[in-house]
Amino acid sequence: MHGDVGVSSELDKGSQFWFRIPVTIHESAETAKEKALMQAYRLNLINSDAMVLLSSPTDTTRDLLQAALIGVKSLVCNSTEDTDIFLRDAGMKKDRVEFVVVDEHAEARIDDIAHLLQEYPSLSHAKIIHLCAPSADFLNRRPGAKAGVAIEAVAPEMHTYIHGGLIARMAKPARTQKFLRILSRMWDARSGYTNGSTLRDGLRGNKISADIASRSVAYAGNVLVAEDNPIARNLLVRQLQRHGLTVTAANNGEEAIQLWEKHPPGYFTAALFDHHMPILDGVEATKRLRALENRRKVRRPLVSELLPST
Repeated sequence: MHGDVGVSSELDKGSQFWFRIPVTIHESAETAKEKALMQAYRLNLINSDAMVLLSSPTDTTRDLLQAALIGVKSLVCNSTEDTDIFLRDAGMKKDRVEFVVVDEHAEARIDDIAHLLQEYPSLSHAKIIHLCAPSADFLNRRPGAKAGVAIEAVAPEMHTYIHGGLIARMAKPARTQKFLRILSRMWDARSGYTNGSTLRDGLRGNKISADIASRSVAYAGNVLVAEDNPIARNLLVRQLQRHGLTVTAANNGEEAIQLWEKHPPGYFTAALFDHHMPILDGVEATKRLRALENRRKVRRPLVSELLPST
């Protein structure tokens, strides 16, 4: 086996280990599809003219994120302190920033940034992507509570949560396609696009094959789940996530209807309700959802009730 390894250390700061190995890039129809899909996400962001602010104390993470955003408008800060200063200055000047990507282990700092964004009209619609190291604490915590941001959705990537459409959490290192996908989706949700319309347009505009375009529709599906059993709910959410679906989970039918009403018409493509639930069961929730969709005069989504096995 060829290659080499090394380490660089700095007193009172720590060490950085690295290694290099020769590799051969495997090219196949599957990898070609993945590359095309990744480029479609990137083009969606380029065409949106969105501004992305990147913040990380490490050169490696900054370089990785900048490489993922080639062609996308972006700026870089070296710390959350610099990010705070930049955002205050941008807010005073009424400059816009659509995304703030923060590499920070302290959740309180993310809450501070969320509060700061709400102080300035030009920044109030900005989305936060929180990059942090995966851990047991990471899996159990849900950021944004201190910032008053309600939990509303779970993105298709495992352990990536979107809270009130404002904060998304991603485990480091952020893989390029995963990073671009969540940015692209959050932009489409902000802009009122549903069912991956902007992504499909970008795919067609770049003459990518029809099977890729159909795949992007599947990735863009938004599903509402209502299940009072937490174990069954988590299992269902994870199963749907594995198929690239964005899942919004509720504890009962009443919560599900409230979540449905908070989103623009046509946002959800499917709903899965448990039959027996407290407060509002699946049958009544379905009736209310149908009435709501009739008032909005939009296409009816697929609604399915989950029945216990006998």
